[in-house]
Amino acid sequence: MSDERIQLIFCVESTKKAAIDSKYINEVLKYYYNVGENRISYIFMCGKFNYNNPKTIKEIHQYTKDYQVTGTGKSYVIYVFDKDLNAQDYNDTQFEKDVKRYCQDNKFQLIWFVKTIEDVMWGSAISKKEKSKKALQFIRNHQIEKVEKSNLEAHANVNRLHKSNILTVLNKYSQIKKVK
Repeated sequence: MSDERIQLIFCVESTKKAAIDSKYINEVLKYYYNVGENRISYIFMCGKFNYNNPKTIKEIHQYTKDYQVTGTGKSYVIYVFDKDLNAQDYNDTQFEKDVKRYCQDNKFQLIWFVKTIEDVMWGSAISKKEKSKKALQFIRNHQIEKVEKSNLEAHANVNRLHKSNILTVLNKYSQIKKVK
């Protein structure tokens, strides 16, 4: 089974133009795994509330269909979200419940970054206007080497600041070999 190739389809909040989330995820993949001939694809949702938008669903189906044509393996969908931890805000709490249910119902995986992907990778918040610049700096400076691995290995219901379950989710795929 682990010799079978797979496609991991990451549905991320950012826009395709900025591609911020994908930059960080690619660095995690390069540092912790040997992806080999497996395919990594991204769907840029342009905001977290577009997770079940018809455009997003259509893109998932298209990527899956395109990969099936090659006959090389199975596709897996992984949603990636920032988790604001704003228990006071009904919309945040309801969004989290809805996303969890949606992913469970569709057999999709779910990666959380608390509070944002930048909080986890840099250890602090980054202003909106600095996000693209900091993502590129993260790559150039090999910043992934400075991120505590334990901050990336949280359980599925991660609720602590500067934590994510990204490695916990990615470790489920034996087709991408762990290197660290």
